[in-house]
Amino acid sequence: MINFIAILERAFPTRCIICDKTINHFVVCNSCLAKIKPIESHCLKCGLSLKTGFHEFCGNCIDKKLYMDEVWSLYDYRDISQIILSLKLRRSLRAKKAMEQLIKYAFLMRENQQVYNLDGINCVTFIPIHWKKRFVREFNQAEIIANIVGKLLDKPVKKMLIKTKSTEDQTALPKEKRKSNVKNTFKAINKPEGGIILVDDVATTLSTLNEAAKTLKRAGANKIIGLCVARSSYV
Repeated sequence: MINFIAILERAFPTRCIICDKTINHFVVCNSCLAKIKPIESHCLKCGLSLKTGFHEFCGNCIDKKLYMDEVWSLYDYRDISQIILSLKLRRSLRAKKAMEQLIKYAFLMRENQQVYNLDGINCVTFIPIHWKKRFVREFNQAEIIANIVGKLLDKPVKKMLIKTKSTEDQTALPKEKRKSNVKNTFKAINKPEGGIILVDDVATTLSTLNEAAKTLKRAGANKIIGLCVARSSYV
């Protein structure tokens, strides 16, 4: 019997999404995969990576007003930036598959560590993008990730927020301007009930997650966990 899959793999070999090396399985080669490890320990208030342990706060956030009850960080941005960008800019199905596997692996690790507590969490939601950007891009990467998270945690995914203002890209702004750039840009469109996991792909200063969490808290949410797949160490 002709193996059409084998023929297609030889004609159109799969390449590692990170280093572009030819591979015949998964979407990341073994050498790149070996370098990708979930953050082993982080601050539970701001999600910043720490050398040891999970702590309620750290020197970075001890004096910061955060509306999230906890922030969960899964990976260092430098380790998975290629996957994040492939999903964000190209809606790559291979990047989505890699993201699913990486999130699942991180959750299994946290389950073994008995760190994350889902008590009181009723649903998963995501950071919205403005309708103009959605029209151009045709998708929201945070929503894609939220659906992955909801499936893995067996929680419904609900659209709770809209973005009412078109803002500058946060990555193009210095740290001191990011908070004002997203101030008062979100609106709750559904009344929150109970606890919510609020998902974004990348967190750096937490300005976007925190502004969205503030909106949800004022709308009635009693617990919010911010979840970022990638955490930048730039604070």
